[in-house]
Amino acid sequence: MEQDELARLRRHVRGRVERAGFKLRLPWLEWFFTELAFETGLRVAEMADLKCSDLVLSMNRPGVFVRRGKGGKSRFVRVRKQFVQVCEDYLHWKSAIGEPAGNEDPVIRSSVTSRHMTTRGLQKMFERLCLRTGIEGHSVHHSRHTYASVLYRSSGRDLQLVKSQLGHSSTKVTEVYAHVFDQDIDLAMKRLYA
Repeated sequence: MEQDELARLRRHVRGRVERAGFKLRLPWLEWFFTELAFETGLRVAEMADLKCSDLVLSMNRPGVFVRRGKGGKSRFVRVRKQFVQVCEDYLHWKSAIGEPAGNEDPVIRSSVTSRHMTTRGLQKMFERLCLRTGIEGHSVHHSRHTYASVLYRSSGRDLQLVKSQLGHSSTKVTEVYAHVFDQDIDLAMKRLYA
């Protein structure tokens, strides 16, 4: 996802939360889900499975604990302090409206079943958000790719770090993000002396 598209999406969901106050549930879910997706790079199934206790916010090194990643592997995904504030605001909202926020309760709860929202439910939510903001051709999995690409650049092209955050079993899988820079080089060559 391009940076301007991501900025537009984030402005949209944040604006809906600000207008909704504590009254409406959907804007808060959309906002938190969007931030979770782009701040952690988790797979959609990993996001759907999160329990409130998996948001580890009170440590010097905050993060999200993934209990059952791909292949049944667990990992700890480090997060920025800005995302800690998002989590705290979201959990405060959950408590304020009477939605369970105990250790074993789902982070993203279905209003229909009172259990974890399904992966398909999260995919549909993301599709609706993209449609509303005029962003075409993206699925929720693109948030993972966006996160990985930005992390790769901001880490000074550290594939090992990206591998760890994404929960890849092999650096070979992570190497796809190194090819993102091929596009950057192509664009730079077109602009050279232009």
